[in-house]
Amino acid sequence: EFGASYVGKGWNVGVTLFRNDLRGLVQTICVEFCGIRGKERRAYVNVNRARTQGVELSAEVQPLSTLTLDASYTHVDPRDISASRELAERPNDTIKVRLAWEPLPGTAFNIRGRYIGKQTIYQTVGTATNAVRLDAYDLWSLDASHALNDRLTLKAGVDNLFGKRLAETSALYSFAEPGRVFFVGLGANF
Repeated sequence: EFGASYVGKGWNVGVTLFRNDLRGLVQTICVEFCGIRGKERRAYVNVNRARTQGVELSAEVQPLSTLTLDASYTHVDPRDISASRELAERPNDTIKVRLAWEPLPGTAFNIRGRYIGKQTIYQTVGTATNAVRLDAYDLWSLDASHALNDRLTLKAGVDNLFGKRLAETSALYSFAEPGRVFFVGLGANF
């Protein structure tokens, strides 16, 4: 891994290049009832040799003392070297963006977005293993927090703001998003 960053007045940028050579990576593969929720059976498989490599770019700008915009982009080339194919369930591109507003000290509002790029999964049908390419998707959230005192923070928000349900797009998404979720919480510092 090699990275560099530059910090200016009210902004910063960074870049990181990475490569991981892996041995004995464990992942899952669908072996029966693929894409049928509640019935899908998966098996653990061992990938003898794998490699992930890519680049991550990040940036942050603070146009006002109370407003911050930050974003990151990651491109990954995940390879199963043993089978000479792409690793399963690892998106090639990921983008994260956040707009934060702190109108008062200890009070913050955030809008967060996450883009998950296309990824490959593998299905076993009989004796054949088929590669399936899943579409990209994005998820958004909104949250607020307020420090009640030095140790307690009240938090509230909504995840998956637009109620996206990946299972309705394709039953092959292995991790289903739960739809729109509202939350309220109390954080404590010790």
